[in-house]
Amino acid sequence: MAHVITVAGRKGGTGKTVLSHSLAHGLGLHGIATVMVTTDPDREILPSDSRRYLTQDGRDPARLVELLARVEGDPQFVVVIDGGGNRPAFDAVLAEASDITIVPFTPSAEDIRVLRLDLQRIPDAYALPNRWPTNAMAKKVADGLLAQRLAEFRGRMMNPMPSVNALTTLVDEGLPSSSIGPACKGFALRILERMGLSLFDFRTA
Repeated sequence: MAHVITVAGRKGGTGKTVLSHSLAHGLGLHGIATVMVTTDPDREILPSDSRRYLTQDGRDPARLVELLARVEGDPQFVVVIDGGGNRPAFDAVLAEASDITIVPFTPSAEDIRVLRLDLQRIPDAYALPNRWPTNAMAKKVADGLLAQRLAEFRGRMMNPMPSVNALTTLVDEGLPSSSIGPACKGFALRILERMGLSLFDFRTA
């Protein structure tokens, strides 16, 4: 079966769409056949031209089911689903159909409050600290928030994704910045490892 990864969470502004594209880009750079599916009705479908992965329209639930069925029998294929925001019931359905569900959050008290609810509602989901500060003082404060408010979810916490401004070029219609390759490839390997997979599980594309 194809491997399905969902980036979900009720809170808007946590970077779900950029992370979805970053993950798909990284997988594509590793030579893995990848499609990134947009499900948020308020998002445009970006062109696949000049990308290392395909982009598909999953804003209609029936079309999303059709897309998943089309690749279901191909274990060399990865589907990355951008779950959008503020749709808890939809997130739960996606989580059931996915090999792994990732819930990103930024270092803010409100993001962490909503994240706690999401992790309780989707018991197999992993939390991903996103746009994490690289400045030493700011990082110390952000790490303190994790230790203070999310200690009980430590086993479901992924290593932080640092703030990389150039990642936003992935959600433009032009070419993505060449500088983001290493960050995206590293992120893709982290997710595969969390899924119990490696590059050896995929043929060279």
